[in-house]
Amino acid sequence: MEIVYHLGAHFTDEDRLPKCLLKNRHELSSQGIIIPWPRHYRYLFRDLLTRLNGEKATPEMQGLILDAVMQQDDPLRVVFSHDAFLGTPEDVLGQDQLYPAAAERVMALRNIFPDNPVSLCLGVRNPATLIPALIQASETRDYASYMGQTDPRALRWSEMIARLRAALPDCPVTIWCNEDTPVIWPVLLRAIAGHAPETKMVAMFDFLSTLMTPEGAERMKAYFNDHPPASEARRRRAVSAFLEKFGIPEQIEMELDLPGWSDDLVAQLTEAYDADIAEAAGLPGVTLVS
Repeated sequence: MEIVYHLGAHFTDEDRLPKCLLKNRHELSSQGIIIPWPRHYRYLFRDLLTRLNGEKATPEMQGLILDAVMQQDDPLRVVFSHDAFLGTPEDVLGQDQLYPAAAERVMALRNIFPDNPVSLCLGVRNPATLIPALIQASETRDYASYMGQTDPRALRWSEMIARLRAALPDCPVTIWCNEDTPVIWPVLLRAIAGHAPETKMVAMFDFLSTLMTPEGAERMKAYFNDHPPASEARRRRAVSAFLEKFGIPEQIEMELDLPGWSDDLVAQLTEAYDADIAEAAGLPGVTLVS
């Protein structure tokens, strides 16, 4: 049985991935893939991690968890998803790093099922838009107090992922850019769940429909019903065209207004982010869904 931890990150899919997979849970279970209801394990994991304090769970503990989250014996794959696996939004930045405690937190997760293979999945986001989202969600909404001494230009996902790989060399990591999620959605779901390519998944347009006008969403669904794409490349081109024509600006764009930030700084952060993702994709044991 393989354990898959979808770690977020914060302000990426915002639970849309597990919700879509849950809507397909019966079809996925026929393939031995279990998508537990988050309410069945999120608080359970929190309490168990506190009790374990970094130690490995006993077989009895593991059995209690599995009994609580699923009704199928001997599954092939179980997917757990929660951005709080990496902490709270207040834990994202520190010491010029993204998620400075990530390795310790994920090592604790790995110790819940120490004898099973574990895979990690992580959506990443351009710090130029991630930081404003974090500030907006913080208790004070104050840029200076939230950032502390952290320099936004120093933040690198590749550095954070390298720490994960060093701490957990037996756990492969799948990453993707949140900015790409709308056009890679079916491929992304398959990368996380591991279902067969020919699987008929439902609710595939739910996420895209939140990004465009109701008219655009209906026209997109009708188009794909009448013109099933012959390839993944054609599907992506069609999705991009519908988003360009019918996308709701406030859903796909972010107004950046932080103290001391300029267009030049945003451009620097974005250029560094592009290079950072390329570097992360080149790390051993890392797969980029792009």
